[in-house]
Amino acid sequence: FFPEYIACILLSFIFHILLIIGIKFLFIMDASSDSDQYEVMNSSSSSSSTDSDEELLLELNRRVRRERTFRERPDNFTKWSDQEFTMRFRLQKESVLFLLELIEGQLATISNR
Repeated sequence: FFPEYIACILLSFIFHILLIIGIKFLFIMDASSDSDQYEVMNSSSSSSSTDSDEELLLELNRRVRRERTFRERPDNFTKWSDQEFTMRFRLQKESVLFLLELIEGQLATISNR
């Protein structure tokens, strides 16, 4: 695997953990007015924690969902000079083009913009 791919997976994992922690905090704050609901959350067993985490994620999706914004992608090959490109990305433009030729068949766009 490429180091960037591993870093993306690690960041995604950390984001999901933080998201779950944030959701639990939101529910605790909502439940502070209703002590019975707060007790139910604290008394849940570890075997049902996966179910409650999924429920929390669904609730957060309902609350926070907003319209996605797509920004234009910059053309970094024309934006930066050879020296600036190398300093910014730690690779020369020729190296990036070579690597791109190797993996371009495996790349796919995620969105249908």
